[in-house]
Amino acid sequence: MTHGRVKFRHPLVRAAVYSGASVQQRRAAHRAAADVTPPADVDRRAWHLSEAVWHPDVAVADLLADAGEHAVARAAYSVASGAFERSARLSPDEAQRSDRLLRAADTAWSAGEGTRALALLDDGMRVPGGMREVELRASIAARGGSLREALEFLLVAAGRAPTADAEALALADAVHATYYLGDARTASSLADRLEALRSRLREPPTRALALMATGMARTLDGRGGADEIRAAVPLLETEPALRHDPRRLSWLLLAPLFLRDATSGARLRALVDEVRGAAGVGALPAVLFHVAVDESTTGASWLRAEADFSEAIRLATETGQTTELAMSLAGLARLDARAGRPAACLEHGTRALELCAARDIHVGSVWVAHARGDLELSLGRPERALERFAELMTLLDGLALQDVDLAPGPELVDALVRLGRREEAADTATSYRERAEHKGQPWARARADRAMGLSADDAGFDAWFDSAVGWHALTLDRFEVARTRLAYGERLRRAGRRVAAREQLRHAFETFSELGAVAWRDRAAAELTATGEHVRSGGGNPMDALTPQELQVALLLAGGRTTREAAAALFLSPKTVEYHLRKVYTKLGIGSRTELGEVLQAGVE
Repeated sequence: MTHGRVKFRHPLVRAAVYSGASVQQRRAAHRAAADVTPPADVDRRAWHLSEAVWHPDVAVADLLADAGEHAVARAAYSVASGAFERSARLSPDEAQRSDRLLRAADTAWSAGEGTRALALLDDGMRVPGGMREVELRASIAARGGSLREALEFLLVAAGRAPTADAEALALADAVHATYYLGDARTASSLADRLEALRSRLREPPTRALALMATGMARTLDGRGGADEIRAAVPLLETEPALRHDPRRLSWLLLAPLFLRDATSGARLRALVDEVRGAAGVGALPAVLFHVAVDESTTGASWLRAEADFSEAIRLATETGQTTELAMSLAGLARLDARAGRPAACLEHGTRALELCAARDIHVGSVWVAHARGDLELSLGRPERALERFAELMTLLDGLALQDVDLAPGPELVDALVRLGRREEAADTATSYRERAEHKGQPWARARADRAMGLSADDAGFDAWFDSAVGWHALTLDRFEVARTRLAYGERLRRAGRRVAAREQLRHAFETFSELGAVAWRDRAAAELTATGEHVRSGGGNPMDALTPQELQVALLLAGGRTTREAAAALFLSPKTVEYHLRKVYTKLGIGSRTELGEVLQAGVE
């Protein structure tokens, strides 16, 4: 004993003393510890008191419930769940016990403990949990890959809803499930129900999600949707409740992902970046997945996107979140296709398709089919690309998915032109353009005008490509801009206008090089060489040598996190973070975090 404190020589000695004590001795020790715990240390006192009693106790149960809320505030969801569960066991009131078990289950899910969350829900069924319980079961089912079951739960919840706002929340989550299912018909019927409820909604978060869900459903069904999503953006930006709801945080990124324009996402991206560190491991796979999709389809770094996809895959695997695992693998396969990585695209796509087929995650299958077709096109194999895109079109037709952004119209036109089938290419481009004009969004319009330029005759292609570049200026997808510049440059060179072709091809070559789109870069380089311009081969990016886990560690540490903070953010031990940091230093040939920041700035931006 030193200065009134008992210290054990070794943790095992402490464990041995505790386990060897009788139940009465342990309770007495906990009571004594509670009595001397400083008044400000409320949570520790609550835990000691909970171990000192053996029967229901209202006061102790309330203290534990408060401790649980304190743990939630600091994103310690596993600790919170334990506190709520213990509080429930000590609550004499059956309804309060059930409510606290539900809270324990909710925080267990936020901690990534899905099996435990379900066990707690089952334990609390003596008093029905109502909508909150059904919605939590739906969330667990949806993330665990049982999307049909989740949809059924949510429809039940909507039917039980005591208010219009409660019904709308359930319906909005149901639309989200139909998105992964690729079920446009059900989504459309849900959108009709949401629209009928809109005038009766009172809560800002509900209005935001109802508008967003209606827009998503209308988009999938090819019946507009952009206006509703755009109307939801200011509500999503200003409603604090949404950014503090771990299960709905990823909703903030759905608006920019669906609109694909340059004006609707900056604030939402910033909000997600501000609070993503507070998301528990249960919510983090979905957040990382949506962030990575945004990074891989805008002007952001593809290295960051790859790292976030990989981290989402790791955490989804560890927490049994099959939906996020499948979608992250599918998203990574699309990025592999853009970057020109055939083996990785095949591997990630195959793993994704296995999960998607088993769990009806049809939109993931759509992504993989598009990735494989686009990869074949980038490798100069238009016949194989057509086969892949034909499979994709069959899949889209079977699902009744009418969103033009999911259709490979421009890619089909590119492949047909390369095969000399210009009449088919022109028909395909015209049909695609009609659908893009109906949607009215700049990303679709730019791609449609590129398709028209690819299939137009020599007298008319300039106007189409100029129009496409104009629409691209309203978007953030640098890769698509480079595709249009490349196509324009190819047409100019074949028309004998080599000087004009060089300007377009240089833009394409530089962008592909910066992004890391190797196959497309080489194609642009070959076209530039054919115009008579010497092309310098760019040096390799040193960041390519890092694994996704090493890149995540490097990004966090270079951003100012301590080793312990980085470990907490990645759900790793500090020793594991230090191990990865040593590997990073060795691979990059550096020896300090200052140098790391300099290398990252050059390699990631």
